[in-house]
Amino acid sequence: MRATRAGTLLVLPLVAVLVLPGGTGPAGGHERTGWAAVMALVAVVWGSLLTWAARRARLIRRPPAVEVTAAAAGPRRGGIPASTRMAWQMAAALAAAFAVGRMVWPDHWAWVVLTAFLVGSGARSRADVLVKGVWRTVGAAVGTVVAGALAGSFGPRSDAVVVLIFAVLAVATWLRELSHAYWAGCVTAVLSLLYDWFGQSPGGLLHTRLAGIAVGAVIGIAASWLVLPIRTSAAVRARTAAALAALTELLEADWRDGRAVHLARARFSHRVGQLGATTAPLRILAAPPLPRALSVRRRRSVDALRAEAALRRCVEPAGDLATAATSATSASA
Repeated sequence: MRATRAGTLLVLPLVAVLVLPGGTGPAGGHERTGWAAVMALVAVVWGSLLTWAARRARLIRRPPAVEVTAAAAGPRRGGIPASTRMAWQMAAALAAAFAVGRMVWPDHWAWVVLTAFLVGSGARSRADVLVKGVWRTVGAAVGTVVAGALAGSFGPRSDAVVVLIFAVLAVATWLRELSHAYWAGCVTAVLSLLYDWFGQSPGGLLHTRLAGIAVGAVIGIAASWLVLPIRTSAAVRARTAAALAALTELLEADWRDGRAVHLARARFSHRVGQLGATTAPLRILAAPPLPRALSVRRRRSVDALRAEAALRRCVEPAGDLATAATSATSASA
């Protein structure tokens, strides 16, 4: 949990590069560097406050105990670990994104690099990267249209713009878990609002940003499919096997040991959640209509989703069984 939170806070300063206007001022590059530092600090503080408030309000569920998370990885098998594959994919994607970004958009290369990083980071499989890349591009396209409609609606140094920027970022942070498209669209709108605050016109910069995002998404997708790919079917099978093993462990637990029962229950719930996150991209493949060439993939996706749904339906009864068993043990004691 600490590693995830630290990683999130390290990524937040990249928002400064994403939304900082490229216009020049009396101080030239020093002024832009100063504003980048300020925006990075604001991003970190704002993200930390939102995370803290959401946890206090129980809007974000804490992960299971450390023992459950460590055990969820399951036994190691032969071959290259998934973490190593993801590292090589990220290295290839960032190298290509840096090269293409600096060559095509030397003043705005960060958009290509940031998109390649966001699309490939934490990817569970090839399908997961594909869905994130498509959604980010679609969200940026919609955000570009909305930003074009908002351009010039507010005057320079308007207080309403500052309030609206923070409100949009809060909504983007909240909706990001539902789809990456919301985040990309909201950040594009924030970019237009920030230009309004500075009294500048984005001109064709929003279209350049959309092109950079599309190129970065293609680079991230290509890296995940060509560099030591993680097949979606293999990931789903591994997660399904882990969830079934956790259910077996719960049923075979010593019901006189309340802590062991609750730990096995939490482990099963956690692994089912991991399986659900892995099968999420398959819902698109299972949705009709699809070309006939994808019919086999669609059948496999439907089978995987049925298995995930069956295991998900077992979570609540397993919890009730564990509660009843521990209650009966406490009463007899």
